[in-house]
Amino acid sequence: MCKKEAETPRHLLLHCEVASELWSMFFCLSSINWTTPLTVKDAYESWSLWKVDKAIKKIWIMIPACIFWCIWLERNKRCFTNSLALA
Repeated sequence: MCKKEAETPRHLLLHCEVASELWSMFFCLSSINWTTPLTVKDAYESWSLWKVDKAIKKIWIMIPACIFWCIWLERNKRCFTNSLALA
């Protein structure tokens, strides 16, 4: 998506400057400190270790998937419609 590195799942979903900006925005709004993991698997594993209130646990577990999905949709939009605007 950023066209600066090969498009691997790791780069696209975690390390691409577009993805990093989205993750940073989420963490800034949530006042959370998180170091970006090396792999998508590590991201899910570390995410599931967070201690959150039982009332929001199901929602909390879905957040990475939602962010990944938004990144994927944006990637497809850019690839197939030449659009550069984030949805």
